[in-house]
Amino acid sequence: MFEFKGLDQVNWRALRDSYGSAEHVPDLIRDLNTDQDHVFRKAFDDLLNVVNHEGYSITDVTAATTPFLIQLLDKKDVPKRAWILDVLINFQESCDEHTRYGSEISESKSFFATFIALEEGIEKYLVLLADPDDEIRALSVQLLTLLRAEKPNVRLRMWKASQIEANLLIRAAMIYGVGKLIGNTYAYSVKRVAKQYRGLFQTLLVTSEESLIRIAAASAWIESHTTFFAHSRGVPSAIPGILCDALTQDNAIRAPFELRFLEPLRDPVVIIERLRRLDLEGMAESLHANSITSKAAHLIIRKMLDQVFMRVRANYLRFPYGYSDEWKAFEAQDNAATDQYIYAHRETKFSLRRIYMPDRPLNEREKLVVDAIVNCGPFWQLPTNLFSFFYGLPDSRDELRALLAN
Repeated sequence: MFEFKGLDQVNWRALRDSYGSAEHVPDLIRDLNTDQDHVFRKAFDDLLNVVNHEGYSITDVTAATTPFLIQLLDKKDVPKRAWILDVLINFQESCDEHTRYGSEISESKSFFATFIALEEGIEKYLVLLADPDDEIRALSVQLLTLLRAEKPNVRLRMWKASQIEANLLIRAAMIYGVGKLIGNTYAYSVKRVAKQYRGLFQTLLVTSEESLIRIAAASAWIESHTTFFAHSRGVPSAIPGILCDALTQDNAIRAPFELRFLEPLRDPVVIIERLRRLDLEGMAESLHANSITSKAAHLIIRKMLDQVFMRVRANYLRFPYGYSDEWKAFEAQDNAATDQYIYAHRETKFSLRRIYMPDRPLNEREKLVVDAIVNCGPFWQLPTNLFSFFYGLPDSRDELRALLAN
């Protein structure tokens, strides 16, 4: 018979949920101890309504309830065990969202307490990496990665689990998760271990026949370098082309269950940002990939242009109604002239001045970018008249060649 341990030892009367006193919460938790689907659904909804109101509220009762939800993962006949993991993930994401914007420590106690309660379940989440249910394994990977667990056995056990994982999507998530965990660990002692894992990622780049695994390994290799440019650390030659492949393939991750954790592997914005971390040389190299499309070439080249020709990097300058690089969403096959009035108004209002001025000789980094543009055939399959408008550069390929020659 399953029983919640320590449930009656919590002073629930002293805690507050979204509606007031939490003294009724223990009964809601006990109602989860059922093998009947409809009873569990009703009890689960009622509990979440008070401990995680509208999916984002974190209170002291949220922290107190978390250990008992973790205990419930041991009960194999729970109708919707995956729901429990999904809620724990939501708790962690809510804590991350709160701390991202900062606040007084007195306002953050519930978030810290919830995070600590979630951390206490790490060993249990590791056990779930071998669960027979695909969705349970996938959600466990996501939760372990979000928790940024720095214990070495977390990385090691997740890597070992990836070696025997039969589900392609979950295996990709495990590989990517290991890279994220390494990147989130700042201890000097992890550098040697990180180098070993990068060697394992690099092997997958060459040996794996699955495109998704290669993309996961390339992304993990870059993520393992924290905030540093990977290019200066000897980036494997295969990575730029693999990331370019990720841009050109079908972006949908198809799974019989929600797998938000894998979305960054196919999100064009995230992929372009990873290419940026390879510096200009890495981005230029990706333009030589056999699978490069016109759309992918435009995305990469626009990022390269922003790196060297913008006085202020567009992705760091925020307007009240959006980012200054919002023009990148423009579809190159459309007529850019119809949108220039909007962008001209923004440029005038916010003084986004260009570094390059006509007739000035190009420096070495600018030459690298212009050379990559001139020699990228797929880029010119779509029209563009944005160079002169945004960067003061000539719009035609021949004029850019002439500029390069001078």
